[in-house]
Amino acid sequence: MEEPATRDFLKPRITVPRPSPPPVIVEPIGGDVRRVGTAFDYALRYGFLARSAQKYPMHTVAEAAVELIVRDCPERAEEARARLSAALAVLGQMRGDGPLSDAAADACLDLTSLEWVFRSKSIEALDAPLEVEERLDMQLLYMITPWAELAAHKWAALNPRFGMGSRLVGGADADLCVDGTLIDIKTTKSTAMGVQYIRQLVGYAVLAEEYGIQGTGPVEIERVAIYFSRAGALLSWPLDEIISAAARREFGEFLRARHPDPWSLI
Repeated sequence: MEEPATRDFLKPRITVPRPSPPPVIVEPIGGDVRRVGTAFDYALRYGFLARSAQKYPMHTVAEAAVELIVRDCPERAEEARARLSAALAVLGQMRGDGPLSDAAADACLDLTSLEWVFRSKSIEALDAPLEVEERLDMQLLYMITPWAELAAHKWAALNPRFGMGSRLVGGADADLCVDGTLIDIKTTKSTAMGVQYIRQLVGYAVLAEEYGIQGTGPVEIERVAIYFSRAGALLSWPLDEIISAAARREFGEFLRARHPDPWSLI
C-alpha cells in the first residue's frame, strides 16, 4: 500500500480525516514499543473473544510462523510448537472481566516473538527477551480499553485475511472487523492521524468487499476506524466519506492490473 504508484493513485481519490489528536493516557514506560504494539494487538483480540458470547474465528500470524520454523529451522520446531501451544492455552482461559494477567501478557509477548520470525524471516526474533516494562505497559493499555465500543452485535473477524485478495498485495491481514467496521489498532506514541493509516484501511476495505474475509465471500464494509490504544480512543468514519464506491472499484482494478497473477507472490 505504500508503493509510490499506489500512493499516487489513491491521493486524488481519498479524503483523509483530520481529527484533533486524542490525548495520550498511557505513555511508553520501557522496553521495545514496537513489540508492545504487536503484543497488545493479541491482547485486545483475545480480550475481545473472552467478552464475546459467540466464538469468532481468528487467524494468527504466530501460527503461520510455526509452520515456517518447522519447514526452515527444524531444530527449533519442537520449541516453537510448545511455545505456541502454551501461549494459546493461557489466552484461551482469559476471563471477560478484570485486568490482563501477567501470564496472559507474557503469552502475547511470546506470540509476538513468533510473529516476528514470520515477518522478518529471521529465527533470531524467537530469542528476544521478555521485559517486565513491556508487560506492565500492556496491562495499562488493556486497562483503558473501551470494550463496549468494540463489542460485536452481529459478527466479527479477528486478524482477518482476504483470501486471494491478500495474495494480490503480497500478503495482508487486518486487526479487527466488527459489524462492518474495519478497525486498525495503533499503539503509537503519537495519536496524530497519518495518511498512511487511511491508505491501509482503504486497501483492506477494497480487498474485503471484492474478495471477502476468511472465505466468507464479499463483505460490505460500512465504516473504517482507528483505535489509538495509548489514548483509549476509537475514531471512526463512514467509508463512503473516505473514498467513493466508484473509486473503490477503480482501485480494485488497479491492484489486479499491477498483480495479474497473485499466486506468483507466494
